Amino acid sequence: MSSRPPQNRRRMTFDALESRQVLTSATNAAFVAGLYTHELSRTGLAPEIDAWVQQMNLGLSKSDVVNSFDHSLERQNNEVNDLYNKVLKRQADPDGLNSFSTLLKQGRSTAQIEEIMYASPEYQATHTDASSFVTGLYHDSLGRSPDAGGLDSWKASLAAGTSRDQVSAAFMGSTERVRNDVEHAYQTVLGRAADSPGSQSFVDQIETGKINADDLDKLLLDSTEFSNEHGGS
Repeated sequence: MSSRPPQNRRRMTFDALESRQVLTSATNAAFVAGLYTHELSRTGLAPEIDAWVQQMNLGLSKSDVVNSFDHSLERQNNEVNDLYNKVLKRQADPDGLNSFSTLLKQGRSTAQIEEIMYASPEYQATHTDASSFVTGLYHDSLGRSPDAGGLDSWKASLAAGTSRDQVSAAFMGSTERVRNDVEHAYQTVLGRAADSPGSQSFVDQIETGKINADDLDKLLLDSTEFSNEHGGS
């Protein structure tokens, strides 16, 4: 008797493998397209997506793809421009863009870049007195107007000798700011509000130094929830 499988069985096996490959490519393409949207704020071009899909089909993990997007120059330039618009209310100039993108490449966090901007002569020049400086931090760092008690307290702290750098660092490290960062990451990546257990877990990890706010996007992009929504093998 022949040990070879029947011709129709070989054909069925080949068709099944081919269908699985097509399905894998489609889900990987959806995953990569989602990364272009969420990490680079643009639509990925077909050749760009195809190039990533080919690498994933050859074994590149989605975690590696997420990491590559997160550390790309395009992503870093976008982050710097976002901070310029948020803190200094303008687009980044070429020198500033290059300088801060280099710092991100060297391992500085976006929060550290933001603190540098609060300490810059440009920010200080538009927030000359204690009241305008503290009010600016409430608006730019926390995204809200100051409450009267908080404003008076920080003004008194500055009058007593606390430096502006110390005040801005306190705002950036506050639980309110950390919770805002977590909520923003959930909304941006998963398109929903953070659930209480997930939010508290991330807040605890950031406040204990296990992760920083920049890690949130990567963790959520690498999550099962994002993969189920956008594909990815």
